[in-house]
Amino acid sequence: MSKDKSSEHDASSSSTKDLEKLEKKLKKAEEKMKKAEEKMRLAKEEYERAQAQTQAQPQVDVEMGAESSDKKAKKEKKDKKRKREIEQEEPNQVEEPESKVDDIVADEATVSSEVREDGNAAKKSKKEKKDKKKKTKLEKALESEAAAEKQGNGGEEDGAKGIFSDSSLSDQAKKNIYYAQLYSTSRSTTEQEKGEEVNWKFSKAKQNWLIRNVFSSDEVPDRYVDLVLQYLKTVQGLSKTNLIESANKLISPPTPTPTPDSAEPLNQETTQESEDTEQAEQTVLPDPAKEQQAKEEKQKAEKQKERAERLLAVMQ
Repeated sequence: MSKDKSSEHDASSSSTKDLEKLEKKLKKAEEKMKKAEEKMRLAKEEYERAQAQTQAQPQVDVEMGAESSDKKAKKEKKDKKRKREIEQEEPNQVEEPESKVDDIVADEATVSSEVREDGNAAKKSKKEKKDKKKKTKLEKALESEAAAEKQGNGGEEDGAKGIFSDSSLSDQAKKNIYYAQLYSTSRSTTEQEKGEEVNWKFSKAKQNWLIRNVFSSDEVPDRYVDLVLQYLKTVQGLSKTNLIESANKLISPPTPTPTPDSAEPLNQETTQESEDTEQAEQTVLPDPAKEQQAKEEKQKAEKQKERAERLLAVMQ
């Protein structure tokens, strides 16, 4: 009995193992089937997409072909219309007389010449503007002086006309004396009451010239001395100090220091004898040129002294 039970037990355990193996195989088979189904599904979807694209492409080609054919037809239609218009215009152009053609050529030549003239006028205008900008203060001053020279001052001898027409004056003297005259006019109440515009501007260079040449009869003749002095009395600062100092030197020139030649000789008798001998040996004749030169220098010194005194009187 015990043997039979053990054999039955072994048989049942082996059948259990076999059953478990079969279950495992079944599970594996099910998993493989699921994977196969998934692959089939993906393949089916890919096939459907490809089929849809294949079906849609001919339709797009047909639409594009139809559109291009419409454009082509429209283009051909326009070309034919343009061709007809050209064919209609050509006979009219052939029938135009030669005179009309000549008129057209003449009109074109006129237009081109007008364009060139306009271009030249524009260039000229630009150049004139540039030249105006390049004008310096000196040029403007010269223009003002030239205008004053033409205008004059009522024909008076001491006006601008008299200054610029005075042949005894140098060109530099004319400009600088006129500068002083213009200053005097600008300060004149009579001219201001008349409403006449006087364009006077301070010039350091012109003022320095007047300071240097006020004592010179050649540069500033006697007839213009009062005019120049009236301007110089307005000078201030170091220029005024130097001007007064120059005037004082002309009035009281510094005493020259004695030279060794002018000192008293040690032996007066010997010197006197030698001088008498020299005078006896040679006869000294007067030199007219030197006498004239000395006379002119004396007159020049007297005039300078007189002007210096007048200047100091004005400056006080």
